[in-house]
Amino acid sequence: MKKLGSYALIIILVAVVMVGFEKGRHADAAVNHPVDDASVQLAQLMSIGKEVIQDKVRVTIKWQGEWNTLLASEEAADVLSSRLGLSGLVYDKVQDHTQYYALGDLNGVQSKLSVTVREKGRLYVVLRLETETLEGMNALGTLQYNYGSSLADEGVNVKWNAAIQGMTNEQTGDMGGVQSLTHGEKLKNIEQQVENTIQPLKMVDSYEDGNTISRSYEVDGLPISVYSGDHQISLQVALHRNLDTGRQEISIGSPLLTIEY
Repeated sequence: MKKLGSYALIIILVAVVMVGFEKGRHADAAVNHPVDDASVQLAQLMSIGKEVIQDKVRVTIKWQGEWNTLLASEEAADVLSSRLGLSGLVYDKVQDHTQYYALGDLNGVQSKLSVTVREKGRLYVVLRLETETLEGMNALGTLQYNYGSSLADEGVNVKWNAAIQGMTNEQTGDMGGVQSLTHGEKLKNIEQQVENTIQPLKMVDSYEDGNTISRSYEVDGLPISVYSGDHQISLQVALHRNLDTGRQEISIGSPLLTIEY
């Protein structure tokens, strides 16, 4: 009976260890979840861009979030910039908040890190990646994943968003000429192209003025979203008529556009 009791105790201890291991493993997966999701989302966004944008494309990605740390603010900023391979840490003062900046340029991708001091031990981190080159486009996926993983590993509560911008593809008419479509007509064509690339969209918000139209959508196939009322928005598309060229500029953001358009 004593021997049987010893075996039972060993089994219980092993079970406890395994449960602890599983909890730790799932916790690690939860930490890396936004980084993995960002890879999926960027690939989908790039596919959309290839369908609807003509000529030069500009891609902007942001990793951002709060960071609670025991490090002094300057030391914390230096730790992040060093880990990300950025250089030239600069101090600044913006609206009574201390900020630190560092820059980088790798494989055609320009990076800018900003660390803002909100209060002692509580910082806000923004890492912006931007490129307009083919080399940069090819490097973005790996670079955003590595940067996001590094920030999360340091304890930053990372959130992701991205945008693709350029000129819309022109619509060719039956006689070979270029048709001048209204914002609404052009956006309807873009929506159809996006649905062919990913899956059906559900529009949940719309804005329009004389030169700009913007719509936001629920998209089940995109894992990163933000709440707007009762809806989870994953994609925003905006068209703007350039008064100088007469052409339509398109901005596609996921989950929302956080840059000028």
